[in-house]
Amino acid sequence: MARIVEKEQRMFVTGNELVAWGALAADADIMYGYPITPQNEIMHYWTRLAPRFGKGFLQTEDELSAGFTTLGGVMAGKKAFSGTSGPGNVLMQEPFPWRR
Repeated sequence: MARIVEKEQRMFVTGNELVAWGALAADADIMYGYPITPQNEIMHYWTRLAPRFGKGFLQTEDELSAGFTTLGGVMAGKKAFSGTSGPGNVLMQEPFPWRR
């Protein structure tokens, strides 16, 4: 993995930008996402960073498919992540099998 931070740096970033940098630091392979405010800033920032580090991105048609593709990516052995906000959170939970 390429070193993301070579030396101490100070920069002004938003929380959403920091999530994208955190995913890079965690060596995430791919982000699956659907643009929904305010989370879409994570997606937009990730799409600018990802190509520089050999990472991927797939925009899905809705939050439900973002949940399914993220789960599929993880099951395929990738470090996959997604993001959502508000009511999208409920839709993204649908693909995950919960044990009772």
